[in-house]
Amino acid sequence: GSQWRENRLGLIGRGTYDYKAKYLAEFSFRYDGSSKFAPGKNWGFFPSGSLGWRISDEAFFAPLKTAVQDLKFRASVGTAGNDGNAAYQWLSGFNYNGFFVIKDQAVPTIDNSSLANIDVTWSNIVTYNAGVDFTILNKTTTVTFDYFKRDQSDVLASGSAKIPSTLGVGLSQQNLYKYSNQGFEVNVNHSNKINEDLSYSIGASFSRSRERAIFIDEQFDLDPFVRNQLSQTGRLNNRRVGHVSDGLFQTAEEITAHAIQDGNNNSTIRPGDVRFKDLNGDGIINDKDRAVIGRGEKPDMNYSMNLGLNYKNFSLSVLLTGAAGYTMYIDGEAQAALKNGFNGYKYQMNFWTPENTGAPYPRPVLGGSNPNNYRYSDFWLRSGTHLRVRNINLSYNLPKKFRDKLRIGEARFFVTGNNLWVISGIKEGFDPQWTGGNGYYYPQTKSYTFGLNLSI
Repeated sequence: GSQWRENRLGLIGRGTYDYKAKYLAEFSFRYDGSSKFAPGKNWGFFPSGSLGWRISDEAFFAPLKTAVQDLKFRASVGTAGNDGNAAYQWLSGFNYNGFFVIKDQAVPTIDNSSLANIDVTWSNIVTYNAGVDFTILNKTTTVTFDYFKRDQSDVLASGSAKIPSTLGVGLSQQNLYKYSNQGFEVNVNHSNKINEDLSYSIGASFSRSRERAIFIDEQFDLDPFVRNQLSQTGRLNNRRVGHVSDGLFQTAEEITAHAIQDGNNNSTIRPGDVRFKDLNGDGIINDKDRAVIGRGEKPDMNYSMNLGLNYKNFSLSVLLTGAAGYTMYIDGEAQAALKNGFNGYKYQMNFWTPENTGAPYPRPVLGGSNPNNYRYSDFWLRSGTHLRVRNINLSYNLPKKFRDKLRIGEARFFVTGNNLWVISGIKEGFDPQWTGGNGYYYPQTKSYTFGLNLSI
């Protein structure tokens, strides 16, 4: 077993102001203490504030009311702190590190856990938000728009990237990294009643955000090409780095004329193997030829739509969801049909042969091991962009005259379908919300439900 001790203490306060729902203000704060940091560094003050102005209630706005029935502006700034994971890094410690035999006796040894950092303290998060809410088309349509920016500074991280291993001891975390995330979100809702029998509603939302690394502690690569391709500071996060593919080799002559990509004069490369680009032009394909090959596994964009229709006693609702700006990576047995004794997926049967040179997948290898074909590259990268029919519900409410005859309160018949269809460009048939791997995952379940809600 194990044990540890951590203490936190916090004070929270909030004040609000509301004048006729027209002028709005709020101020709040947190004053937090953590035992993870040294005395003098263990307290953090994190204030937040917001303002709102319903300009549509101003007298000068009256002439515009026919076009815009309600208009409100919002702005806020909020701060927060993070005390990280590892505690007591401001104290020196020791670890048991095996035994030495001295005079036939096993003597336990210890070494330093890491160099103490007495200055380690809270990471800071500052979030800015500006938004507008308005209602138009005779109050049938509401729109909400938000722009946000989230800055993280003094993020706790290891600063050992530039420290040689000859130091002989580990380093405590430092308040080192900086990130900035910004994006926007928009929501639109429209509802209307055509007549006593027919009404409908439409709702849609869309959001997009990207995070950039303002500072990352990283080694300085002397190769300017590698430095330009792979450095993280100043670049967007959530990206994949790997080799850039260039189709499949078709002939031995193509292999001979190509840059060396197996470290052995291409002696292990065969027609049907994946060909990679020599990005730096040195005639050798290695780690220095890697580049950013695509987005990571977190979507940059999320979107959804709600559709509703009511006609007399019938009701229909449809929910669509989706995401874009991310990728999934096919790996392991999902690449190699014969790896680890795997029998293979159906799509893997369309592999390269001299008679099937247009195949989308490289030649198989007995045992499934082929370092060339299965190196990390865009050849196995797939866009996760998709649109999913998440839910469809159709219901019927029994009219009152029938309910009265049956002496019941309410009777609603319904049928619901969940996860019915998904539109995606992933040719292998994997679920686009699977982030990648060998394909061993539990798929989302498609279901149909029939039921009756009855009250007496």
